[in-house]
Amino acid sequence: MFPHRAFPRRLVQHALIIGAVAAAVVLAASGTAFAQSPPTSDTGPRFGQWGPGQAAPAPEGPAGGDVAPNAAPGTQGDARPGPSAAPAPGYAPGLPPAPDRWGGCNYDLRGTWQIVGRQTDPYGFNYQAQINVRQYRNWLQIDQPSDNLSYYGICRGDDIQLDVYANGSFVGYEDGTVSWGRASRSPWNSNPWAPNSGRVRASWTSFAAGYATGNETWHRW
Repeated sequence: MFPHRAFPRRLVQHALIIGAVAAAVVLAASGTAFAQSPPTSDTGPRFGQWGPGQAAPAPEGPAGGDVAPNAAPGTQGDARPGPSAAPAPGYAPGLPPAPDRWGGCNYDLRGTWQIVGRQTDPYGFNYQAQINVRQYRNWLQIDQPSDNLSYYGICRGDDIQLDVYANGSFVGYEDGTVSWGRASRSPWNSNPWAPNSGRVRASWTSFAAGYATGNETWHRW
């Protein structure tokens, strides 16, 4: 998620990033082109029916509850112990649930994700963040407590679109693409080829204090 506009505090934090974290930030910012491009002009929230203080458009969790038939022999489908929780033992996110389980979204995205990214305009700097995702069928609510940011949007297939709010006020957009599989080494995982790792590659635009843009990658294992 893009950093709050409290630049002095964030820049001090970013200056302390060393070793593997710095390498991961560079990798996240310099990889292949991002599949989704958010709007570059402020036209207000794209999801007027879903935002701070509004009721979710759908029940939380997948259709039919958290226990589903196996996605493949030897796996547990998209079974989870509960909303916003870590995957159950043996959970195989590399095998996405049937889209009708999540209202057209291919994935159960609930839980905690780590982020590395880079603001690219009006000037460059690297950042890290942690987010917590809740999912209501294919609708998403995401909190970034360290920066008082929240995100409301939708997942369609492999793609996500988010409206971004700071302290409840609309400030920008973020769009990304979800993938799952094996991932290279990261600051949060010593396994060089972790199985069943989730990744979102995203781009954002902010209008909170002038115009700003950036790219980031979310990771979950």
